Amino acid sequence: MNIVVCVKQVPDVESRVVVEKGEISIQGLIVSDVINPQDLMAIEEALRIKEVDGEGQVTLVSLGTPRAEEALRKGLAMGADEAMLLCDLAFEGGDSYATAVVLAKAISTIPHELVLCGQRADDTQSGQAGVYLAKMLGVPVVRGVVKVEENLVERKLKLQRKLEKGDREVVECPIPALLTVETGLNSPRNPTIKGVLRAKNKEITRRDLQQLQMSAEEVGAAGSKIKVTHISPPKPKMKGLFVPDSKMSSFDKMRAIMEGGITQKKSDFLEGDPKDIAAQIIRFLREQKIIPG
Repeated sequence: MNIVVCVKQVPDVESRVVVEKGEISIQGLIVSDVINPQDLMAIEEALRIKEVDGEGQVTLVSLGTPRAEEALRKGLAMGADEAMLLCDLAFEGGDSYATAVVLAKAISTIPHELVLCGQRADDTQSGQAGVYLAKMLGVPVVRGVVKVEENLVERKLKLQRKLEKGDREVVECPIPALLTVETGLNSPRNPTIKGVLRAKNKEITRRDLQQLQMSAEEVGAAGSKIKVTHISPPKPKMKGLFVPDSKMSSFDKMRAIMEGGITQKKSDFLEGDPKDIAAQIIRFLREQKIIPG
C-alpha cells in the first residue's frame, strides 16, 4: 500500500513564549528540528502497515521552511522511502485551511491509497488541517485513531478511535481514506545508524508555488479563512479573596489583611516530659486498636 504521511516541524513546547504588541515574539524562541509527536506516530504506523503488506511506499510531505528538511530526514531515517518539502514565502502565515490547500495539491501528484497525519499539532492545537485535507482529496476521514487493522481483501480498515472521557469507538472505513492519529497509537521507533546514514544522502524533493501551479491568492495568509488580529498572554488567576471576620477589631482586621489572612496553625508535635509523651503515644495506639488495650 502506498501511504502519504503529513508531517510538521513544531517549536519546543518547553520554551518560554513572549507576547509583544499583540504578536508572539520569536526572540529567544527555540525551534527544535523535530517532528510533531503525533505525526511521528503516523510515520511509525505507516511503516508498520508497509511491513505487514510487504510492499508499497511511504512518502513524507511537509509544508515549512528549509529548516523543516531536518525533520523530514529523521522520518527517512526511521524507514520512510521518499520525502517532499513544500517551501515558498507565499505559503507562510497560512491557517489550517490554507495549509490543507497546498498539501492537497502536492499529495494529488503522489500515488497513494492512504493518508496519515497527527490529530493536532503541538503549536496550534487546532486539529482542523486533516479534515480540510480529506475534503479536498475527496476521501473519507476518521479522526482520533488509536488502533489500525488492515483488511486488504475487502479493501477496508478496522479502526479504533478515541472519544471523550476515555471511551473507544470501533469503525470500518473503505480505502482510500485519511486518518488523523491520536496519542497512544504506538511507540515510534528510533532510527538505526544505517537509516541515519541513508537519510543523510537522500534527496528531498522540493515544490514551490510555481511548481505546484498555484496562485499566491489561494495560499498562505492571503488564502486563509481565519485572520489572527491580536494575541495576548493568559490573565493571571485571581487568588481567593480574604475577608476578615466582622467580629474582629479594626486593628486585628488590618493586621489580618496585611498578613494575607494567615493564622498560626496548631502544632501536632508532642511536648513535655518523655514519660508523659510515651504514655500519650501508647494511649493513642490503643485507641486506634493498633496494639492491644
